[in-house]
Formats: sequence, C-alpha cells, structure tokens
Amino acid sequence: MENLPELGIGIVYFPGFEELLEKHSKLIQAIEIEPQTLWYESNNGNKYNFNTPQNKLLKSYPIPKVFHGVGSPVGGTALPSKKTFSSLNQHIKELKPLWLSEHLSFNSFADNNNNINTNFLLPQVQNKIGVETAVRGIRNYKEKINLPFAFETGVNYMKPRRDEIPDGYFAAEISERADCNILLDLHNLLVNQKNGRQSAMEFCKQLPLDRVIEIHLARGFYFKKYYLDAHSGISSKELFDLTSRVVQMLPNLKLIMFEMRPEYIEKLSKNDYKFQLDEMQRVWDSRGKKIRAGKPGKRIFKKLSKNSIDAKEWEYTLGKLVLCQDLKLSRLSEEISSDKGIKVINEIIFNFRASAVVSTLKMSSRLMRMTLGDKKFRRILEDFFIVSNPELFPFKTALKFSGFVNTLHLDILYLDKVMEFEVATLKTLHDSKARNVRFNFNPFPVFRELINSKLPQRQEFSFNFLLKIKPDKNITDSEFLKLESIFHD
Repeated sequence: MENLPELGIGIVYFPGFEELLEKHSKLIQAIEIEPQTLWYESNNGNKYNFNTPQNKLLKSYPIPKVFHGVGSPVGGTALPSKKTFSSLNQHIKELKPLWLSEHLSFNSFADNNNNINTNFLLPQVQNKIGVETAVRGIRNYKEKINLPFAFETGVNYMKPRRDEIPDGYFAAEISERADCNILLDLHNLLVNQKNGRQSAMEFCKQLPLDRVIEIHLARGFYFKKYYLDAHSGISSKELFDLTSRVVQMLPNLKLIMFEMRPEYIEKLSKNDYKFQLDEMQRVWDSRGKKIRAGKPGKRIFKKLSKNSIDAKEWEYTLGKLVLCQDLKLSRLSEEISSDKGIKVINEIIFNFRASAVVSTLKMSSRLMRMTLGDKKFRRILEDFFIVSNPELFPFKTALKFSGFVNTLHLDILYLDKVMEFEVATLKTLHDSKARNVRFNFNPFPVFRELINSKLPQRQEFSFNFLLKIKPDKNITDSEFLKLESIFHD
C-alpha cells in the first residue's frame, strides 16, 4: 500500500465552481479533477487539446489535487487508446495529482469489428471472467500511469442475478488480485441498495477496508420508481449517517469528496454548501475509531462456477439493449431485456444524447420543436438514435443528426438554412476554416426570434444575404468540441 497523505475533505471540480471554491476556501482542503471534462477534439491524432485557461486556473490553486477519470473505465474488455494515455500523462505532468481513480464499469462494446461507445457507465458481468477482465484493465492503468490507482465502486440499476458474485465480494476480489486502492462511492452504494441490490453496509463489510483511500458523497432523486445517482444537491441525512458508520471502519482513509453537477450549482445557497462541508468535516474527524479491515470470501468462485458468461458477450448484449438496437435473440438477451432497469437506462441515455443535439443545434432544434411539437420531435430523435451510434463529442452527434434530418425532407420554414448555418459554425469551430452561408431571406430576425423562443414569421420579401463564419482565437475552448464520453451520473 502506498504511503499517501491525509488530505481531508473537498469537492469534485467543474468549470464554474470557482466562486464556490473562493467562498469556502477555508473549508475545502482538496479538489478532484475529472481530466476528460477539460479535453477537446483536436486535429492532432495523438492527443486531445486541453482547456488552457482552466488548466492555468487549476494550477494556481494552492491545495492538493487528485484525478478522477470519467472516460475509460477499467471493467470492460476494451482498453484505453494510446491517445487517451498520452493525453492523460500530459495532464498529470501539468497538474500533478496525487493519485488517479477510474470506474469499475464498462462503457463500450465490440460490434462487427467496431467499438461502440454507449455514453453511459454500465455494470460488467460479475463472475470469474469479469474479475479477470477488471484486473487486466487495472494493471494496464498501473503500467501506463505513474500514480497510485483506485477504482470507484459503481452504480448498477439492474436487479441482482442469482449466479453472480455478490457486489462487495466482487469488488474485494478485484482489489486484492490487482493490488490496488478503492474509491468507495457511498452514494452509489445507497443507490444500489434503494433499487434492490446489496445493502451498503453489507457491501462494505465484504471489502478489504484497508484498501479504501477515498469516499464520494452526492445526492440523487427518484425517476420512474428508481433512485438515480444524479449528483443533484447536498447529501441526505441518510447518506451522512451511513458515512459516519463506515469511516470509523477505515484505517487508511485519505479523502472525502462531494460530487455535484454544475447545472445544480445555482439552485443551492451558500448555507447549503457550508452545511455540506461542515457535515463532511464532522464525519472526517470521526474516522478510524472502529478499525476493522475485512477480507473477501476466498471460496466464492467455487459456489458460482456455473456462471460462465463471457465478458464480450455480456458487453455486446447489454450495450445493444441500452441503445435500443436490434440483436439476435439469445438466452442472455432475453434475461437482460426482462430487467426493468434497462428501461430506466434507455431513458437516461436518450436524454443525454438528446442534450448533445439540442445544445449544439440550438436554433434548429427549437424550430423543429415549436413547429412539430415535443412528441414528434422526440420521435425524430428516437429514430435517429436507433440508426446512429453515440459519439464522444457532441458536435459530431450534431453533424450526424443534421444529415439525418435532411433525409426527412421536413416542411419547416427556414429549417434548412438555419441548420446549414449552425452546422457550418460547428465545422469552423473544429477546423478553424472560414465558411460562407447564403440566405434568400434576412437571417437576423429569424435568429433573434428563435433565440427568444418565438416561431419565426414568414418574410414578405426575398433577400440575398451572405454570412461569413470565421474562427476566433479561443476555438479550442468551445463547449461544442468538449469531450463528453460518458454520462457521469
């Protein structure tokens, strides 16, 4: 075990959290950075571009930093690319995190020699093959990254299988065989417990507790009778009570982190944040009072030897089902498709992919929704997602969607040219090449009305407009080009 420093409590950083860090600088003792959220598409095939202003700002913070990966989980058969590790090592060199963590999940599957990214963290098969797959993934990270490594205990919206290794024993066996640390996400465990899986305390008691170096806390909400790991606000009393019990069992705890998505930051008051941090400090101060380093069950595989599902078959089947894509019927596909949790994952992935469209093609999407109505617009998105695989970058999803919409020949006033303009803008952001878009109407009143959520009126006279789209100097910092490889909720 590495001799890591005790850091205390902190928050997971996103751009926009600067004011929060400043107001609570006396309470926040560390920050956790999700490096991929600061990566951008690049014309350099060997590395991603970084958000330069954000990196400079993060380097200026005089508090310890750790990295938490959100793009290349360790539970799947597909290993991260050389480009990923090259970018990650460069980022590590710049920001000097003390350790790195990644998710014990998978987010891609092989289909006809293509690697399909689901944009969602999915649970790996929990058998001996799943253990071996995760150990291989963790060892690969440890070889490529010169930092202490921990895997995060994940969310699983699926019901437990009779033939699978129980959640806690599964994580325990992986950590022992890979000789790595554990990031114990207690909110994830609470989510699993509320949705019918193993209780959080039972999970913890099955772990080698001396390997737990970090805890994550968050907040969720219910959606279609499922409790989601939504990172939507300050932690509940239930979670703080659970955390108070667990930290007293951890002999090597170094850090407690609070996770919240940036869209919720303005919904909470200064007192809310102070309460969260004060409670975390109280819990941190109680750590290690009842140290019990549990050990995993060594004979668990003998009891579960009948489960021989191959990891690639599991990934392919589950991946196809969560993306609502056709696949050949099999015993495994029938078993998984009957799980009600699949429908919830379908809806979460749909909402995430839809947000990539409406956030990049804002005026075009708004024009379609106001003209066709929400139900018809949703149906267009559903049809598009069935025939189109997810992309790592929202702007690539937008380009595909514009091509799909063109094949529909929708009779919507101004749609063709509005979408042509937005697509040209995205392409210019990507490659820095100037482009021209011609209009046979005055585009400015149309743009203004769409921005104000009003349906554009038909213009009485034709115009001949030429708009020239030029790149700006901050092109690599555009949100449109930002890497969003998974839905991290």
